Amino acid sequence: MCCSVLQCAAVCCSVLQSVAMCCSVLHCVAEYYIVLQCVAALCSVLQCVASWCSVLQCVAMCCSVLQCVAEYCSVLHCVAVCYSVLQRVVVCCSVLQCVAVWCSVMREQTTPATLPRGVDV
Repeated sequence: MCCSVLQCAAVCCSVLQSVAMCCSVLHCVAEYYIVLQCVAALCSVLQCVASWCSVLQCVAMCCSVLQCVAEYCSVLHCVAVCYSVLQRVVVCCSVLQCVAVWCSVMREQTTPATLPRGVDV
């Protein structure tokens, strides 16, 4: 009878060992799934970071375009200033031409017709 109890205990132990092995495998699988969940979470975070990087690249490109526009506006401002200066120079030249014509007319009117040749006033 002891032998039969021992045999029964041996069978039970064998079954328990099998169950323990199954539990060990299930534990490994559970840990593997935990790792997979962590990897999935990390991938999700990386996707968000990639999206933000994409947005930041667009912002950087917009900033670059705006910088070019600002430089172009600066050039246009310089051109406008030069144009304004040139307009003033044109006005001054016009005034000087008028003064020259006036001086020429005044010189002709003040020169007496009776003065001998070679005498300047």
